[in-house]
Amino acid sequence: RNYLMFHLLEKTGMRRGELLSLQITHMTLQGSDKAIWISRTHDDVNDSRVNQAVTKTKERKINISQETAYLVNKYILQYRSKIPQSNKHAYLFVTHKKCSTQGNPVSTSTFDNTIVPKLKKVKAKFATSIGFGIYA
Repeated sequence: RNYLMFHLLEKTGMRRGELLSLQITHMTLQGSDKAIWISRTHDDVNDSRVNQAVTKTKERKINISQETAYLVNKYILQYRSKIPQSNKHAYLFVTHKKCSTQGNPVSTSTFDNTIVPKLKKVKAKFATSIGFGIYA
């Protein structure tokens, strides 16, 4: 999951809120026109997060490579699908840890406090938010 998050941030330049609000239903992973749609999901009744991750920009389509489509599809089929409660919503990234929020969409605080520090250790260019949309 974390690798896919890193990959999507680097390859698409999407913002943190856009990443955390990605939904499986807003993706085309097969065929010649592989893409992810960034959609506004404000006040989504299916989002269990207290502070919902949201998109600040206009809705748009981001074309993705074969590699990216493969990685997203692999995550959905081999990992996400096996997490209890993940089938209750369409959000792509879910909590894997066995706890009361397992299967819920990844929260902004989890992303900021757990995933971003790992991201910064792996890739020096993610150490600042300039140009990479993490906090922009």
